[in-house]
Amino acid sequence: MVVPQVPNELVECILDNLYFDKNTLLSCALVANAWVTPSQRGIFRLITLKPPHSEYGNNFSVLFRAYLKTNSLLIASFNEKPYLASYVRALELIHFPTVLQPTPNVSPLWKALCTSTTRVIRHLSNVESILFKEFHWHSITISPLLEEALVNILKAPSLTRIFLHDFLSTSDLTSLLAYPAHLKALKVEWAKYPQVEPTLDNTTKAAPQSIQLDQLLLQIEQKPFHTFDDLVDWFQHKACPFDLRHLRSLQIYHSRLDHHRAAYLLQQAGGNLRELELQGLYPNEKPLDVLHLGYTSKLHTLKLSRVFQTELYSPIPWIHSLFQPFLDSDRNICSLRHLTVELYTNPQAIPQLDQWALFDALLEKPQFSSLEVVNIMIVGMAIMPSSVTESLSEKLLFLNQSGKLKVTFSLHPMVGPQTPMVIYGNGLFFSYQP
Repeated sequence: MVVPQVPNELVECILDNLYFDKNTLLSCALVANAWVTPSQRGIFRLITLKPPHSEYGNNFSVLFRAYLKTNSLLIASFNEKPYLASYVRALELIHFPTVLQPTPNVSPLWKALCTSTTRVIRHLSNVESILFKEFHWHSITISPLLEEALVNILKAPSLTRIFLHDFLSTSDLTSLLAYPAHLKALKVEWAKYPQVEPTLDNTTKAAPQSIQLDQLLLQIEQKPFHTFDDLVDWFQHKACPFDLRHLRSLQIYHSRLDHHRAAYLLQQAGGNLRELELQGLYPNEKPLDVLHLGYTSKLHTLKLSRVFQTELYSPIPWIHSLFQPFLDSDRNICSLRHLTVELYTNPQAIPQLDQWALFDALLEKPQFSSLEVVNIMIVGMAIMPSSVTESLSEKLLFLNQSGKLKVTFSLHPMVGPQTPMVIYGNGLFFSYQP
């Protein structure tokens, strides 16, 4: 029996989607000549540069030498076959610590780290996305050659996405973000640093509002720091290089959402925003009408994440306030098509489900006729009755009968039969022992 040959175009398509599995791609590169190039594109698509942490103790020197050796092998491959470097589309720089800053005792390590890293980065010319995690920019500026290599990547027209995770200071973040003139997507995640005044006047390299973002994601811890406040205030600074008026996607994940600053972001995005996700809605935020969707005339998708419902608090008034501008006039038509609410609750809050009849009545109004799907995702913070989805569906009579409603239930991953849970609501603590 003759086995039909798979067309090379199909092979390339399959291999291009295996970029996350380098071991498989290494094997595929040995199968046939036609498989070599697409396999190599996946193998070199992402490069991660991660020096070892000093907390490894006695193993640090071994791991540090391994980091330098791996970089040397990579550089040798790029020197022998320069086209391999052109396959690199994503770069990750993880854990470049201040502990290795030059001092009389550790400067040789720092010099070796910077030299090795610089030699790798200099080969890269087509990087589209870059991740900085536990990366201290002002430490890097101590090495002019490494700083120059990174600035060249940040300024390259190919770079359109930046992901920032765990930054040390506001000035670190603003200094780095002054360079990527062609940036379209920015993600700032779990940046924890003390509240300090951004030094925009000294660090900004791009012209004010010259960088037009399409996507912005802020996943930021609040207490005991003020990262979200600082970052949004920076966006409002007259010298800030970012223009938010062209945002099409905005996601804010925040442990204590500041409604006034979030409202500023919505107002800036205005009529161009298509996708919005909000997380961290606290019931004691007053007044309720600060944050609303009146600015977002073309919004298609809205997700409200981690919305808490307790025995003393219902999120319905706050959700209602989001849509209030569309109720003020019959001419204000909401363009929303997909609405998702991730509802965190517990058995003691089941009586609050009655409030969702008001939510149903709201979306029955003609202003919301464009809605196609309403997805309510119930997340149990403790063991819940199996009938909770049916109970909620009964309160949402219009949505249920129209076929737009989908209600699902899942138990929070951290919840077990013997797990005591604490739920925050209205500034108080509510504990439940199943």
